[in-house]
Amino acid sequence: MATTVSTSAVLLAAANPLRLSIVITNNGTGDLYVGHSGAVTSSGAAMGLLVGSKASYSDSGFGLYLGPLYGIYSASASSQNVSVSERV
Repeated sequence: MATTVSTSAVLLAAANPLRLSIVITNNGTGDLYVGHSGAVTSSGAAMGLLVGSKASYSDSGFGLYLGPLYGIYSASASSQNVSVSERV
């Protein structure tokens, strides 16, 4: 699933109790920050996990987060495409 992310937080993946793994790929040229709430930011106390340009984040197995994941782009990039793939 492709999602457009900008400098305002958007939902990347809804909560899914059946999630076995997830891969989030930053197809853009800016930095993507991923967090557990819509309050995720690109700096400060609510700063999310950094996924750099053309990079991917993957998670699976024990301790996999099953809640919603949100993303926000750094101020240097207005809006970019992010791909999200879940295995259930």
